[in-house]
Amino acid sequence: MGFISRREFVEMTLAACACAVCPAMSHGETTGTVSAAAAPAGGTDVGDAKSFTKDGVWDTWASAGFFLVREKGYLFAVSNVCTHKGGKLVLNPAVPGQIKCTKHEGFFDNLGNNVSGPPKQKLPRLAIGRNAQGHIIVDASQKIQFADWGKAGAYVKL
Repeated sequence: MGFISRREFVEMTLAACACAVCPAMSHGETTGTVSAAAAPAGGTDVGDAKSFTKDGVWDTWASAGFFLVREKGYLFAVSNVCTHKGGKLVLNPAVPGQIKCTKHEGFFDNLGNNVSGPPKQKLPRLAIGRNAQGHIIVDASQKIQFADWGKAGAYVKL
């Protein structure tokens, strides 16, 4: 049995704590891949779903820690922190819909997939849902890794 590094220990401990205290992902209902998740507690109100009629990426909420993405009838939020070394991400002015790391020139597509450069991991999605008034709420403190992108709370079906 090998030893784990201090960093690995801290990451595993934080992940375990987050799972223990984060029942938010169990809210809502899932039928196939369609989410009807309730809004996460707290978070940022990004408005009514009717505001997002065309596919695209919005950086309006970058200061809150995320980009909002509409793709093929789904709305989701991706972290605006690079998975390589935590660099700030911005929309790439040269390629519409592409996300660029300002630190090491890493690139991600609008879905959060790493396209080129140093990043080897996809961007995490963030908890998203609708509140009682039908507004979209994003909680940047709740990260959703790739394996759970299809689960309730990872996207809103429009």
